[in-house]
Amino acid sequence: MTAPPMSPPHNPVGPYDPRVSHRALRGEVLTLAVQPDVAVFGVFDGGRYDAFAQTLDALGLRGLPLLTSDGEAAGAGPWIVDPYVDPKATGPDTPEADADDTAEAAAKAMADALAAGDETGGGALLTETSMHTPDPQDAALRTRVEALVSLDDMVPGGVFWIVPRHVTCQDLRAHLRKVARMVIPAAYLPEDPGTETAPVLFRHSQGDVLAEVLPALTPHQRRSVTGLAQALRFRAPSHPFETGGCLYRLDAPPDVDAAPLPLHLSADQMEQIGDAQLAGSRERVGQYLRDVDPSCAQRDRASLRAFVHRAEVAGDGMGLSSEQAHMKWAYLMAITDGGIDCPTTRTALHETEAHPDHRIDDIFAEVDALWEESAAG
Repeated sequence: MTAPPMSPPHNPVGPYDPRVSHRALRGEVLTLAVQPDVAVFGVFDGGRYDAFAQTLDALGLRGLPLLTSDGEAAGAGPWIVDPYVDPKATGPDTPEADADDTAEAAAKAMADALAAGDETGGGALLTETSMHTPDPQDAALRTRVEALVSLDDMVPGGVFWIVPRHVTCQDLRAHLRKVARMVIPAAYLPEDPGTETAPVLFRHSQGDVLAEVLPALTPHQRRSVTGLAQALRFRAPSHPFETGGCLYRLDAPPDVDAAPLPLHLSADQMEQIGDAQLAGSRERVGQYLRDVDPSCAQRDRASLRAFVHRAEVAGDGMGLSSEQAHMKWAYLMAITDGGIDCPTTRTALHETEAHPDHRIDDIFAEVDALWEESAAG
């Protein structure tokens, strides 16, 4: 299958440095957000932040959860954030004593109003008739766009949707809700649902997920995902380019009809996505090693990738399965120059009924104790 036109960043650098991609993303979003013919909205996974609604409130932004359920489920799911709305001008007059609940209350009020047929979300969202051509010199708008991009700096991987100016936040929200479900072969689920296929949630609010899923889709399916958008911008930190950047620029497929929704994925597509997910996991293990072990930080990308694969094979042989366990195992392999990969360790990992993924913490603690004894003596 042909991969979508996802291009590497301008002026790429060799070593992986997410700060470079963030600066490039910031520049593009700031420029696009004030263009007369397009609008930019941000979509973020609220569950990856601490109290996302309160974070928006502190930044002076207005957002709306895509999920309509009450309580934590909606707040921890995907959110769409509109930088063109000034919460101070549209938000509820809430007593100072209830300030912590302001953002949650506003989001719920908007969702209730939309469900009741009020396209303005109780006056909090812009409609097509109220959209105006942004003023590039509007300092308040620039501040909100800066705040929007800062969300991706806090937690890399938000998705920025570039849409025609007439497309409203409500329009995009409705589209995102429609494409949030995909149907996959049941064989790829952890538990058998008793059917040949089953629906799953498509977490399109995460750049890493888009980098894994979009290349596996057909042009017609990608058109269904992009929908109203002219283009997407997102960082996928687990899938950097060989040049070192991780900013993806995806243009909507031109002159292609959209596939019907929900999208149905084949076994071949699921295999391709699975390979991409494994590559992303290996990249995260490598990034972890660069952060915690000086010797790994000195390796070039090819050398580190080879070491991660070697540690992964050894970890599989030890019975490890989770990504976190493989991270710890790779670290132990690095600091012991592979010496931890021995029959004694395997025996220790399997001497109790606990899964090796949990036992690795005990091995980790024992190695730490040995290092401390060696340093003291």
